[in-house]
Amino acid sequence: SKVWVPQAQRPPKHQTVIIFDWDDTLLCTSFLNLRLEQALSPVVERHLREIEGAAKRLLELAMRLGHTFIITNAMSGWVEYSSAKWVPELLPVLQQVRIISARTK
Repeated sequence: SKVWVPQAQRPPKHQTVIIFDWDDTLLCTSFLNLRLEQALSPVVERHLREIEGAAKRLLELAMRLGHTFIITNAMSGWVEYSSAKWVPELLPVLQQVRIISARTK
């Protein structure tokens, strides 16, 4: 005998909200802030490129699945500034995501 099992259904994209934090979630900000006065080693640079690629893929996937937001406790503009400084390849993706500063809103 066959048992009918309903197929799992994902809510429609317009009903899905995905929220990320920036500092110490998508970007290792605390680690980088400890190294502001020194040049980053090649190993750290390599890890940053890996983080950059992973964050890019994650945000692109999130945008395909639903409304995607980054919420930060930092001042407005910090996400873009820190991305430009440490993970510049992420900037084009960030321009497609709504970024909300909890301090400015």
